[in-house]
Amino acid sequence: MSPEAACQNYPRRMPQAIFLDSGGVINDNSRRAPQWVYHLEQYMPTTRLGGPGKLWGEANAILSDQLFGSEDRLWDKFIAESEDFKSFYRTYCLYWMNGTIGLVNDFLRREHEQNIALQDQVAGSTEKEPLQLAYPETEAELIEIAHNAHLYCTALVQADYPGAVEAIMRLKFEQGFDMYTCSGEAANELELTFRTLGISTLSPSAAASTEHILAWAKIHGARTVLISDKNRKGKEMMIEVEEVDEENGKLKKKMVPVVDHQLESLAQLPDLTASWKNSR
Repeated sequence: MSPEAACQNYPRRMPQAIFLDSGGVINDNSRRAPQWVYHLEQYMPTTRLGGPGKLWGEANAILSDQLFGSEDRLWDKFIAESEDFKSFYRTYCLYWMNGTIGLVNDFLRREHEQNIALQDQVAGSTEKEPLQLAYPETEAELIEIAHNAHLYCTALVQADYPGAVEAIMRLKFEQGFDMYTCSGEAANELELTFRTLGISTLSPSAAASTEHILAWAKIHGARTVLISDKNRKGKEMMIEVEEVDEENGKLKKKMVPVVDHQLESLAQLPDLTASWKNSR
């Protein structure tokens, strides 16, 4: 069954709310990442940890690859193993802080060893202990530093897709949808993201997490729209949902695609939702 055909089986009642992801939907991660790293390199040397900013950027790149770029995708693993958003965010912050501090210390140690070798060749060794960052004494301190760093960088980054803000405004004010975000970020980080874009948060709701948000949304009756410039039709998982049989009024189970529609950008969403209203 095609996503278009599956959509025809939805209840006639129009959706009243839209849940938007941040990265990859509102914000262009390919533009967001280098800005974020630049600001991180400016910020981390000013914290109690210190250290060269460039090394923080290099450490972050390695950690980011482990979180998002590797086959293991630790980000997904952390979400799947967390009971709620609070536990997920704690796991993520501790992983990021311990990982980046460890890598910066490794970089500093290697630089020291290279300098010692060079001094031996030139004028004899003046051996000193390598500079090392001191780990904070408590997990709470680690989480605080990580969270503050994320807030600092998020408040300065602006990488929204062309037309994304305008689309949000149309959906909210022209078409009357309640707007929410659904993203793996803390609520106050999202708040800063939207302030930077010139709009307030879509809705200050309680944070929650789930392993596969598209599948979760579909199972609970939501219309799902995948926003990606890569053709994913036919590649998304199929899931089992329940619907009322029009002939006998009983519930029946059926397999449907997780994704009902695919768009190339958020800017196209208002036209899609408008077509839903026109087809009622």
